[in-house]
Amino acid sequence: MKLFVVFRFFVLFAAVAAFASCDKVETPIEQPADPDGPGGGGPGGNGPFRKVLVESFGGIGCGFCPNADADALILNDSFPEQVIYVTINAGQFADPTLANPTSIDWTTPAGNVYDSIFNSAGLYPNGLVNRSTVITKDTSDRLIAHGTWYSAVNVTHYPAPGASLEIELTYNSGSKSVDISSTVTYLSDLTDPVNIVYYLVEDSLVGPQVTFGFSGNSLKDEYTHRNVLRGSIGEPMGTEISAGDISSGDNATHSTTNFVLDDEWDVSKCAVIAYIYNRETKEIIQAEEQRIL
Repeated sequence: MKLFVVFRFFVLFAAVAAFASCDKVETPIEQPADPDGPGGGGPGGNGPFRKVLVESFGGIGCGFCPNADADALILNDSFPEQVIYVTINAGQFADPTLANPTSIDWTTPAGNVYDSIFNSAGLYPNGLVNRSTVITKDTSDRLIAHGTWYSAVNVTHYPAPGASLEIELTYNSGSKSVDISSTVTYLSDLTDPVNIVYYLVEDSLVGPQVTFGFSGNSLKDEYTHRNVLRGSIGEPMGTEISAGDISSGDNATHSTTNFVLDDEWDVSKCAVIAYIYNRETKEIIQAEEQRIL
């Protein structure tokens, strides 16, 4: 494959770099003394612990996206039991023609929905950490630069979770379909309604990726893309699992059946991510991930 330099995005190089390098934190972030202590949200606590969903927006034409992937690996190393990472290909840098002459298109209808809601400014690579406002302090702008993900996860994983979430998968190899059953146990009172969402992700997809560096722009023919969103199972914004006025100790269940995987997807690398979120605040209450095989 011939090298293809993305000249039309060169002007954006400096702007994106500046945005990705820092985030303004208006007020200091207070942290509990020990997330693994009694009542903490860490895996060493005395109950269910909080999982943190990191959603990264980018694409094969996003030259800084490999930097975001590197930060995600640091998160996995630092919080191995708590961070769930997904790559969402959407927006101008996900255009397959940016990695000419490939025709690979990993955009999805669901990813386009999330990008339009949470990344209307079209800034990449950036992401959401549990869709929290802990860094931005702004409910209209939850998107944060990848260099700030660690700080956001470090704070977000501290509090005890508002719910536990268990998922069970049943895979039918003949039809290449999966059934999902979920059980939620609420661990605190909640007034607002709660939705549940399912993602289908495929890990270690090998394909082209534009990269920016001090030595210039280049195209890697064989870049490993991690936990790529293949689509939502059901509506992108999910289905109501609880109508509100929830008391601690309440349970809720949800199931979906016969989701058929595309023939091009490698089921051995596929997983289901489930999460529940507060429909009023948009923040994720709990998340879980399970490989299909």
